[in-house]
Amino acid sequence: MGVTVFLAIMLLHSRSCIMHVWDPVAYAGTYEVTGDDGRHLEITIRESSEVSIYYVDAAGETHQSEQRWWCLKATRILGPVYKPDRHFYRWVAVDVEPYMVTATHLSVMPTDSQVFPPTDAETEGLIYFRPDALKFKGMWLDRVPE
Repeated sequence: MGVTVFLAIMLLHSRSCIMHVWDPVAYAGTYEVTGDDGRHLEITIRESSEVSIYYVDAAGETHQSEQRWWCLKATRILGPVYKPDRHFYRWVAVDVEPYMVTATHLSVMPTDSQVFPPTDAETEGLIYFRPDALKFKGMWLDRVPE
């Protein structure tokens, strides 16, 4: 009995060692959301892994960032349970795919923007994809039909 439990635990943990790099072609396109207060966020993913993020804040000021994303798909542990990073497990809906993202900020406008990190900075985060949407910083952005 003890050996079986040990092997089951080892199997679950070893699955989290397998890395799957994302295919940006599958997710290429534009995603957007507009808030009731006039804020607007638009993310365009290109097949080259380059990403444009365009944001208009409540005051109407425009901020833009060009980034290169490198993504690793989270490992499905069991059913809807994923392990997207070293520390946490996540319960994810069946039609959602979580990814750990490392973003390199290629350019930021305006250069003194408080919205995005400066040029050449690297940030990490967790994003989720559904067939018709992208979840970024806790917000679902709908995919814009081509």
